[in-house]
Amino acid sequence: MATVEVRDGRPVLVRTGGPELRREAALLTMVAGPGVPEVLVLDDDGTHVRLVTSVAPALPLAPGHLAAVLADVARVLARTHAAGLVHGSLSENHVLGAPGNVLVGGWEEAGPGDPATDVAELGRLLARHADGDRTLLSLAARATAAGAPTAASMAESLQAGATPSPGPARRLPTVVLAGLATALALVACGLVLSPRRGETVDPALAAAPARSTTTTTVSREATTTEATTTTWAAHRLRVMGNIVERDGERWTVGRPGDVVVLGDWDCDGEVTPAVLRPTTGQVWSFARWSAAGAPEAGRTLGTIRGATSARVSSNGRCDRLEVLTADGQSTTVG
Repeated sequence: MATVEVRDGRPVLVRTGGPELRREAALLTMVAGPGVPEVLVLDDDGTHVRLVTSVAPALPLAPGHLAAVLADVARVLARTHAAGLVHGSLSENHVLGAPGNVLVGGWEEAGPGDPATDVAELGRLLARHADGDRTLLSLAARATAAGAPTAASMAESLQAGATPSPGPARRLPTVVLAGLATALALVACGLVLSPRRGETVDPALAAAPARSTTTTTVSREATTTEATTTTWAAHRLRVMGNIVERDGERWTVGRPGDVVVLGDWDCDGEVTPAVLRPTTGQVWSFARWSAAGAPEAGRTLGTIRGATSARVSSNGRCDRLEVLTADGQSTTVG
């Protein structure tokens, strides 16, 4: 179970589970520092575990700050390697926060291994977003070649824009991970259906099989913790976190942790989603359902700081979106 909440003015990720969260908390503590989700609360009665960690929104890898952002990612990886751990698969969804304040998520594969695998993952990520920059493409090629540099060397080179020298031969770390974590701290925020390059879609709405569901489920009237099924304008609709099922087909709306509600926002008799992102307070609505493989951009309705939930109110034959803050204040948007 995972939800994003706002506590003391900051977004946090709250999850409940079993030993896997205990192990995760131990790993996050082991590599604690800049760029790693912070363990804020760990309640453990020996059977049930409740873990609260810091969280951040996804950070687009734009050309203007790509090298600096990935330099910060490389520094996080270097610190992880020094602790004898390897992050594992690295994707766009794992780069979070803001330039100068980068948070690395997606630690579910973390464990002992060859640090060169992390450097290669970083190189592939760099190559996908280098936008033809020869220096960055050269760095990416070096990172994925035999005798790749260390993560620390990659960080320096990305910051300076120079090609790194090969790293020294490395022995694989032999770390006993009994009781340590498979880090999952930001996966609930990072499972985003990314748009194709050149598009600026956030959040994305596209037909896709649901990879998972979250416990943040919003019905027409209220927030619940279970999937909600309703019938609206002859369509059978089911909301499961950020997954919406419509007449048996599923759409991924935004990303896990977002609050999704359904309403007729433009008075045309067709119900479509609206999205609140509690981590930023941003609100979007959609005018239509997307076709498979063709993400639909949401219309930005505004930003409500401190927003934690959303609900739908009816105004004649039209619907309106109400956004609520932690202190119970309600704002109508759209």
